[in-house]
Amino acid sequence: MAGAVTNAAVSLEIKISETESNDLGQSRMEHVWSLVASYATGTGSSQADLVYSDRLSLAGSAQTIDLAGSVASVLSGDTQTYVEVVGFAVLNNSTTTTEVCTVGAGSNPWITWLNATGDAVAVGPGGCLIWTSPIDGGTVTAATGDVLTLDPGADTFTVDVVIWGRSA
Repeated sequence: MAGAVTNAAVSLEIKISETESNDLGQSRMEHVWSLVASYATGTGSSQADLVYSDRLSLAGSAQTIDLAGSVASVLSGDTQTYVEVVGFAVLNNSTTTTEVCTVGAGSNPWITWLNATGDAVAVGPGGCLIWTSPIDGGTVTAATGDVLTLDPGADTFTVDVVIWGRSA
């Protein structure tokens, strides 16, 4: 399902506590890191006007999302064409060991978030991949660099996908 962005925010916080026993007792350290990115409506820096989200059932073969021509708005039914993607998230809903979703690679890959054609990221069961680039975004090139591939290998499970970006 796709729609138009009226506003958006991405928040990520990582908190990890580290403890270690030593001769004088215990030492403890807190590792805290956070990211907050806000997007206004539009097509400029830190803006987005398109959004796609869906729960996809991956059943033993790769599924593709064509960012330049096959994403339709759930509200209007209109086809949306991304010129830039400024962020996406893929959540692997599986809880079964070895059910991995490979994100990337494939034919005509949208890989501006990766290093080279053929590159991909493995998202294990219960895992999540989040990428955001609010200022520059990742350019979508119709017919040669516009397909986001999600590959479950031989397994069957669901993933949640959210993609947001710009039409110009």
